[in-house]
Amino acid sequence: MTDKLVQVFVDTLHIDATQISDETSPDNTLQWDSLATVKLAIAISEAFSIKLSNADVMEMRSVGLIRTMLRRKGVMQT
Repeated sequence: MTDKLVQVFVDTLHIDATQISDETSPDNTLQWDSLATVKLAIAISEAFSIKLSNADVMEMRSVGLIRTMLRRKGVMQT
């Protein structure tokens, strides 16, 4: 079973859910480049109905850090 954040990554980066963990980052994921970061920010904003600041986007350096940011914003993941 995949969670909502993993599904955002699957849909945006077009990679298999099994390739995504909290350690997934631009450093170890070829598809996650600067343009993908922008696309991910938009997709995360829409999926979780939140607004991301520039600082939030800059913080998006791994799936785990994104989960931390979402928790800080009070998002309950499903």
